[in-house]
Amino acid sequence: MKQVFRPIPLLLCGLSTLITFVFLSLFQESPDQGFSLKSYPIWGDWSAHLTFIEAFRQRGLHWILEPSPLFQDGPFRYPFLSHLLTAGFSGIIGIHSIHGMIATSAILLVLFPFLLFRFFRKWNLSPMASFYSTVGFLLLGGFQIFDQGLDPAEPLTNQFEHGSMFTQFLIFEFFPQRAFLFAICGVLWALGSLRDPNSGKSRWLAATLLGILPLLHLHSFLVLPLFILSLLCFPIPGSGAFSSRRSVIGLGSLIGGIGLVLVFFLFRQKNEHALQWNFFLPGWAQNPAAGQAAAARMNPLWFWIYNTGFFLPFSLFGFLLYRRHRDLRALALSGILLFSISLLFCVQPYFYDNLKILTFSFLFFSPFFGLFLERMRGALMLPALVLLGIQCASATKDLWSFQRGIQHTSWFGESEIRLAEEFKKIRISPDDRVLINPWHNHPIPCLTGNPVVMGYPGWLWSWGIDYASLEQSVGAVLLGTGDALAKVRDLRPKYIVVNSRESFQNKPIAISFLDANFQRLRSIDHWIIYQGEPRAR
Repeated sequence: MKQVFRPIPLLLCGLSTLITFVFLSLFQESPDQGFSLKSYPIWGDWSAHLTFIEAFRQRGLHWILEPSPLFQDGPFRYPFLSHLLTAGFSGIIGIHSIHGMIATSAILLVLFPFLLFRFFRKWNLSPMASFYSTVGFLLLGGFQIFDQGLDPAEPLTNQFEHGSMFTQFLIFEFFPQRAFLFAICGVLWALGSLRDPNSGKSRWLAATLLGILPLLHLHSFLVLPLFILSLLCFPIPGSGAFSSRRSVIGLGSLIGGIGLVLVFFLFRQKNEHALQWNFFLPGWAQNPAAGQAAAARMNPLWFWIYNTGFFLPFSLFGFLLYRRHRDLRALALSGILLFSISLLFCVQPYFYDNLKILTFSFLFFSPFFGLFLERMRGALMLPALVLLGIQCASATKDLWSFQRGIQHTSWFGESEIRLAEEFKKIRISPDDRVLINPWHNHPIPCLTGNPVVMGYPGWLWSWGIDYASLEQSVGAVLLGTGDALAKVRDLRPKYIVVNSRESFQNKPIAISFLDANFQRLRSIDHWIIYQGEPRAR
C-alpha cells in the first residue's frame, strides 16, 4: 500500500508547476510594447495592488495614517500588509514593483498545493484523500466545458451573461488577488500548526499570524469567528489548541484581541461619503438585485451544479460517510455556516466579493470531497479518477485558455513607462498630489506612487464610497467648464497630468484651457504634465 502513495509528492510538484507556469506565462514585457497581459482578470485587479506597492516603495509608511486621496480623502482602510511585504522584497532585491509583485505571487503559488496538502493531512486524512482534496479545491470547476452556448473566444470563467459565475476561482481570486493568496497561505499554515499537538512554540506564532489577518485580508479574518465557534461546538481531543473548549476560548481571545485592535485602526474614522447597498441579498448571484439575469433564471440546484460540478454532492456524500469523524465536524460546520452567510448577505457593494467567503467554505468542504473519492477503491478506483478528471476539466481548460492568450491586454505601454520615469524626475516629492483623469490602470498612481486627487471610481465604489461630488469637481477641471479654476484651488493638486487623446465622460480633455491657465512642464508623446497651481492673473 505504501507504494500507492509514493507518486503523490511528484504529483503535487506537477500541480504546483502547472498553476505557476500558467500564471507566469500571462505576463509579457518588451522594450517596444511595455508590459502586457494575456488575461483581463489579472489586469483588472492588479492595478489597485500595484498602486499601494509603489506608494510604499516611494513614500514609506506615514501615508497610511493620513487621509487617502484614493479613497476620496477618507481614512486609508485597505489591508496593506501583503503590499508592504512585496514593496520590501522589491526594494531589497532591487527590481521593479511589477516584477516584485509577480515574483512574490509566483513563490506563493509554488507553495500553495503543498500547504493545502499539509493542511488536510493535519486533519488526519490519508495521503490519497489529502491529494484528492487538494486537486478538488485548486481545480474546482463546473460543467461549463459541456455548454456549447458559451463564447469560445472568451475564458469560461466569468461569462456572467450565461450564468457562469466562477468556473475557476483560482484565476479570479488567487491570481489577481495577491492579498487573498498571502492570507489563505498563512491561514493554511496557521490552522495546521494549531491543530498539531506537537506544535510547541509555533502555536503562538500561528495564533499571532491569525490575529494580524485584518492587515492582510479582511474577508479571511471574518472567517475566523465562525471557525472558532465551530470548534467550541466540536472540540478535537488531542489536537493541540483545538483540544478543549477552554483552549479554544484562549485561542479565540488572543486572535480576537489582536484582530479587533487592528480592525479599529483600519476603521478608526467614519467615512461621511459611504454608499448604502443591499447587505441582505438572499440567493447571492441569483438574487435579481445582483443584476445577473442568466443566473437569476437558473434553478438554484442546477446553478450550483453548473458552477461547481460534482464538488458539493460529493462533499455531502463524504460527510454522510464520515459524519462521526471527530476531527472533521468543526470543518463541516464552518463550511456550512460560511456557505449560508455567503448566500444571504453581501459583505461589500459588489456581490461577487462574496466569492472570497465561499472560497473558505469550499476549503472546509474539500476534505469530504477527498474522503468520498478515496472510498472508491479497488474496481472503483478508475471511475473515481474519471470523475475527478471531469470535475477538473472546466478549470483545466480555463487555465489553459489563459495560457494561450485568448485575451490580450496592454497594461503599461512604452510611453506610459517613460511618463512615469519623467514625472519622478520632475516632482518635488512622492507625497505631491496629482490630478489625473481617474481611469483604470493609470500610470501615475501605479508607477510613481504619488497620491492622486481621485482614483479609479471602481476602487471607490467597491468600498462603498460615494464619489459623485468629487468626480464633478475633477471633471470641471479636465473639461474647463463652469468654475474650474475655483475647483482646482479647492482640490489643491501639485500637478495635473493628462493625455491629449483621452476623454472624460465621452468629452475631450480641454487642452487649450489647461495650456491657458497652467504652466506646461513636460510633454511625453501624448502625455502632458502641468503645474497644479493656476497662473497668476
